[in-house]
Amino acid sequence: MEIYCDKNALERAISKTQRAVMQRSSVPALTGLLLEAYDGTLSLTGYDLEIGVTCKTEAEIRIEGSAIIPAREISDIVRSLPDDTVKITVEESHATIVCAMSEYSSIAAYDAEEFPELPDVDSDKKLCVPKKTLKDLIRRTSFAAAQTATTERERILCGVKLEMNGETLTAAALDRFRIAVCRAKIRAQQPLSFVVPAKALGELTRLVDDSEDEIEIMLGRKHLLIRDGDTTVVSRLIEGEFLNYENAVPKSPELTVIVDTAQLLFRVDGAGVLISDKRKSPIIMNFEYDTLNLKTATQTGRFESNIPIQNSGQKLRIGFNGKLFSDALRACETEKVKLELTSPLMPCVIRPLEGDEFMHLILPIRLMEE
Repeated sequence: MEIYCDKNALERAISKTQRAVMQRSSVPALTGLLLEAYDGTLSLTGYDLEIGVTCKTEAEIRIEGSAIIPAREISDIVRSLPDDTVKITVEESHATIVCAMSEYSSIAAYDAEEFPELPDVDSDKKLCVPKKTLKDLIRRTSFAAAQTATTERERILCGVKLEMNGETLTAAALDRFRIAVCRAKIRAQQPLSFVVPAKALGELTRLVDDSEDEIEIMLGRKHLLIRDGDTTVVSRLIEGEFLNYENAVPKSPELTVIVDTAQLLFRVDGAGVLISDKRKSPIIMNFEYDTLNLKTATQTGRFESNIPIQNSGQKLRIGFNGKLFSDALRACETEKVKLELTSPLMPCVIRPLEGDEFMHLILPIRLMEE
């Protein structure tokens, strides 16, 4: 294989694909990028057996061929090169990269046949979503998905559920302590419901821009495929039954509180300065009729602050994990929010003042005297 490619174009393609490469593996091919040079196009692919990303770029191809080159090595090398044309040649088990007066030789290269085959997704089940809308839904919910699963049954918690119904696209994510739901209006399409690993959606948000152009999601039986210009993403779907989160939401709250979102977030983050993994402590919220008092205490010190509120119900004292509360408030993106509470042991539900654009549910922390 012998190709000539613009350095910046090659670097962009590498940056898009290398995040899908396994960091460690006993199989060298899984830690590398697959380079395929045919018909005037250079294609790079990274695949960790869960997420696959392919990016195509123009290149002058003198000798067609394909090979696997370790992702870290080719990334570091290309990043160090000057802005000029890069020549890559592969002969047997070694690659050579030349640019201007710099040459890297004897770089390990592996047979392209050792690279795992990406799933073939061919289906008439499609969903077209404006890029900005999809990124917003992912950003405002994926943080609530579980980071790890200890059992096969818990894997569903590591995903984000996307559901198309009429003109409404809903994203939902949850773990054992919180739920995040966000909705957006788009053009009506066929009803669909599927769960995607939050990690895959996170990678997608890094690959696409914030335009209103639509992106196409094609659903297979076990995988989905997303195309955006010269970039293709393939991800497995998570099978299983997603929790009916609506059943977890209290139906008749005892008090409804309206509060300024930025002010509450500022206080919660302020309390969080004293809290860490080593200095865990709940943020205690005392809801009075027109004031919310927040306080926390750790070995580092104490914090207390008041904020004006509109309270339509009774008084209440309740504790929360500050990080969970902060995450939810950041995702609201409205001037004011409505907090629905029932008792010190029941979850807090955060909603907009009107409509159902979002909903966040946070479980409380049992306080010592409760």
